[in-house]
Amino acid sequence: MTQSPFQSDLSVNTDKARQQASALTQLLRVAVACVALGLSVLCLQFGTAYLTAQHSEATVSRWFKGLEIPAATDIELMQKNLESVSEILPSDAGVELALARLYLLRGQAENSEVFYEAARTTLNDIRLAQPTHFQPLALLVLLDDMQNIPIADAMPNIEKALSAGAFEKETQLTIGPLIVKKWQHLSAHAQELAGPFVKSALREEDTKQRMYSAMREYALVTPFLSYSSNKKTSAELREMASSLMKHTENATYR
Repeated sequence: MTQSPFQSDLSVNTDKARQQASALTQLLRVAVACVALGLSVLCLQFGTAYLTAQHSEATVSRWFKGLEIPAATDIELMQKNLESVSEILPSDAGVELALARLYLLRGQAENSEVFYEAARTTLNDIRLAQPTHFQPLALLVLLDDMQNIPIADAMPNIEKALSAGAFEKETQLTIGPLIVKKWQHLSAHAQELAGPFVKSALREEDTKQRMYSAMREYALVTPFLSYSSNKKTSAELREMASSLMKHTENATYR
């Protein structure tokens, strides 16, 4: 049976439509494969960055607390790693805090204002992104002390750190000794804020011992007697105050 011209055109159009549909299907398959590959690479990149971040943060934390003494080359390599991770995870506060601590370590080791200012910029960036984050404030207080910032200029950071992290162990370990060191120069408001901070720090053994060490170093105990929350701590503080007084008297008579 002979096809009409209309039927012939319809057949041709149908074949073209099928070919186009087939080509489109192939194109979609390629596109999906490319997207899947891209996502796989991206996931691998982010996964590697997160693993590197976790390891780096833990290592820098040990260095910062003095639990390990890194070589200068280790610090430089760690800085490069963290800066690379920071580009992949720009909003990760843990990475930025580790970087800030690393800059503080380098600033202290090399007596370099460049690294101190890098730390300050990083910490201020974290605060802009997360205003309620207490750790940047504690590190800013430490940085102010390292740079010998006048106490009047440093007071806002001290007061903010005491308000935000009074009961945070990390803050107590970081700035506890500085609160003792600067106590007699703190504003009345800062001393008021420091009350709960000191009282809380004297409850836990590790933070208490850090405070005790600072009290001995700066020969200042009496202002903190009223912040003891138990008899044992009160007795230890009184004994320390008595010992420091005797030491001062002996030094005077020599």
